[in-house]
Amino acid sequence: WALALFAAMVWASVQPNAISYSAAISACEKGARWQTALGLLTAMRQAFLEPDAISYNAAISSCEKNAEWQRAVALLDNMGQAIIELNTISYNSVIAACEKGAQWQMALVFLTCMSQAIIEMDNISFGSAIGACQKVAK
Repeated sequence: WALALFAAMVWASVQPNAISYSAAISACEKGARWQTALGLLTAMRQAFLEPDAISYNAAISSCEKNAEWQRAVALLDNMGQAIIELNTISYNSVIAACEKGAQWQMALVFLTCMSQAIIEMDNISFGSAIGACQKVAK
């Protein structure tokens, strides 16, 4: 429904703002529609709206839900290049994407990056990294 409402908004000539784009990207995360999420992130930039941490984190999480770990990593990199502050949610989503993609080494790299950047690690951070390592052990 959320994406249908977003489309209706555009059809009604109502200019979407950063909040409506972020909400639509978040809906893609919940609906496992990572391609649409990335398309909305691109459309947001084309509309001269700057994606923020919420927009990026929702897109990263959407990629994570579909084991698109390389795309999640690229989005995290884009965040850093855009000088958007990376946070626990950003890293946790990328580490979880690495777990789903059985990329244990990358998961550990990002766990280390969190520590070096003095970003708070939590049970999700460690749990996803452990899960990635367990997948290799099987």
